[in-house]
Amino acid sequence: MIRYTYKRGLVFIQGQTRWQLERLLVTNKYQLISGEGEHLEITRSEIDSKWLAGEWVIDEASIGSLSKATYMVAPRDLSTFTDYEQRTARYRYGYLKAVDPSVNRFNRERWGSLISEHAEKTVDKRPPCVASVQNWWRQYRNTKSINALIPKRKGRRRPIECPRHSIFLEVIEEVYLNKQRLPAQLVFERVDHRIRNVNDGSPEKIKPVSRSTVYEWLKELNQQMVDVERLGAKQAGLKYRAALFHVKTKEVNERWEIDHTPLDLHVFDSVTNLVLGRAWITLVIDCATRMIMGFYISFGAPSAHSVNQAIRCAILPKNQWLERFKQVTGNWPAQGLPTLVAVDNGMDLHAASVEAFCEDTGIETLFCPAGGPEFKAVIERFMRTSGQGLIHRLPGTTFSNPRERGDYPSELESCITLTDLTQLLVKWIVDVYHIKHHRTLKNSPIREWAKLAERAIIEMPAYPESLAILAAQKAERTVFHYGIELEGLFYHSPELNALREKLGKNPKVQLKFDEDQIAYVHVFDEQAACYLKVPAKDQEYAVGRNRPMHRLIREYARKTFGENHSIRELYEAEEAIREMVANSIVSKKTAHRKKAARTVMHDSEAVLRKENPIDDALNPVPEERRTPLPDPLPDGLDDDLPDLDVFGTEGK
Repeated sequence: MIRYTYKRGLVFIQGQTRWQLERLLVTNKYQLISGEGEHLEITRSEIDSKWLAGEWVIDEASIGSLSKATYMVAPRDLSTFTDYEQRTARYRYGYLKAVDPSVNRFNRERWGSLISEHAEKTVDKRPPCVASVQNWWRQYRNTKSINALIPKRKGRRRPIECPRHSIFLEVIEEVYLNKQRLPAQLVFERVDHRIRNVNDGSPEKIKPVSRSTVYEWLKELNQQMVDVERLGAKQAGLKYRAALFHVKTKEVNERWEIDHTPLDLHVFDSVTNLVLGRAWITLVIDCATRMIMGFYISFGAPSAHSVNQAIRCAILPKNQWLERFKQVTGNWPAQGLPTLVAVDNGMDLHAASVEAFCEDTGIETLFCPAGGPEFKAVIERFMRTSGQGLIHRLPGTTFSNPRERGDYPSELESCITLTDLTQLLVKWIVDVYHIKHHRTLKNSPIREWAKLAERAIIEMPAYPESLAILAAQKAERTVFHYGIELEGLFYHSPELNALREKLGKNPKVQLKFDEDQIAYVHVFDEQAACYLKVPAKDQEYAVGRNRPMHRLIREYARKTFGENHSIRELYEAEEAIREMVANSIVSKKTAHRKKAARTVMHDSEAVLRKENPIDDALNPVPEERRTPLPDPLPDGLDDDLPDLDVFGTEGK
């Protein structure tokens, strides 16, 4: 069977005339152009009627490849008509079968007797006349389709070409089909005003148009094309997107999806009794079982660090989380290395550290198109589920939008700390979401995981501590006799010096460094194929400090004391930055408090370690952490030295 669909370039043959389909107009009419250049605007139903009647024939050469087209074998079937139209068509078809005009040629007496016999069998008290049956046969014989017996709808039809409608089409092009999105009321006013102007200067008057007629004409427009002009192609595409297919996964850890979102909740700090703002969450979900594999919460915008931390949490067992929060009674068996991770096209996910982490762990990365949430439908749907099931029920929620929020004072009602939020999230995931029946799975996520995990091989990293190294940031440095310099800090160890001796003078090496600490880095030994843990030379300064705080301290010292600042000046800069961070934490502006929480790395990993960086930031620098100033030199030892002649320069 040869199939066709309505697309540009399709050709209909009418006798000696070839009509080529050019485009679909906003009025839902198709514009066709003949070989002589004549334009024809016609509706799809009119084209179908001509095609069914045999007046127009498809040019098979114009059909081409329809591999991506929506095929159409027939315009419509009988079931698409109303019940009355279906009964009438079957009623007429019954008389045609009884008369059988293809065998019984037209004879008024013969046909009359056959019609009477059929009327008696069907108890039809008002049988049709012979002329009516003959007329039905004329409609039916060309197509042999029962649709041809559908009764014609009565009522006055609007002429295809109408002066009022032509004015309407001109007006919508000017004021309605644009990004300004002017209201339909303005269309009616412009049409009415233009008709009045035409009537003032013409002897042939045009009948005024009513408001309801204009609104009906607007409804008859192709709404998808209208939205493209008024909303833009991107928004119109999202509005009319079709979910024709979905990704099918059959194994655990076959496909993960990752996404970020700001939580609809103001987080409260119990130390300062102030609101820190909305935190960001990075979530990982398994598509086959809908199990939550891991998460990471922080006050910083999505970054490579947050992605790596979430993936690391997803891979490792969750025993630490269950031990940290004793109130969680359920089990969280989600773990293992995935085959594929689906992410969006954000810059944080294209970072070199994220790509290196996935390459080193053998994870395939699938970057979904930007602005296409349907490509990660599983994680997007879970974001909504978590919002409705947990976040929007907590005090201090901001809800999904300002309209839904109304007059609810989110900041005043906020009382959930980051520790409380992390605990509630873990308990809701394990004790509520995982055991609740899932409509798509027709099972709960925890049971689906148990069923699929029985026949699956769950791969784990041989060395769990290596995940922390793989998730770290990557850099390249040169090894000197004094060690490695990274962001103003020096790192050295006997193992690093031995590596320098093996590789030769001042070799370049690859290293990994963390964002949450500066006490050590990991240097890769190519010959031994392992990482060396190299500590910072100034451990008093490095221990207990994260890298964002160090960057602030270093920048302040550079601006205040210059590039060649001393260690004492670095400690003075540390005290100044600590004071600034402490002032920001208690600032009246939420943005300043949120930035301070991001600087001290107040995140879910700190909650897991039972730490409170906010509390630590408000405490002064311990005295033992400060480097004591050198004692003053004894008298005579700090005198100016005399000027001495250089040996061998006398007499010159």
